[in-house]
Amino acid sequence: MSLLQTPSILYRMKEQQNITGRIIALLSNIAGLVNYLGLAWWAEINTSCPTCTYYFGPFISRQEVEVALPGYIEDLESEQAENIVTNIQRCKPAQLTNCYFDDSQNLQTFELQS
Repeated sequence: MSLLQTPSILYRMKEQQNITGRIIALLSNIAGLVNYLGLAWWAEINTSCPTCTYYFGPFISRQEVEVALPGYIEDLESEQAENIVTNIQRCKPAQLTNCYFDDSQNLQTFELQS
């Protein structure tokens, strides 16, 4: 029998997974409450091509946003977004993505998904 197959080690691993899942759920609930109160931190990213404003969040702390921000920028760069400008702020965005398409600059919004 291998070391990982012993019942006590498997039990401890499963307990750690359960605890981790509960912590993640708790942090998600806290972030939701902080966002509801308008105190959450968000990354606002503006691009000129396409002309869009993206919001990524909510985050409990500014430091969390700073850690996640490079990944969001990398994703937009991989989609050939141009002139990426970022802003970290406390806000409560009504829309996660606002984009203008065509020369008419008609605003296209995408609804928040619950």
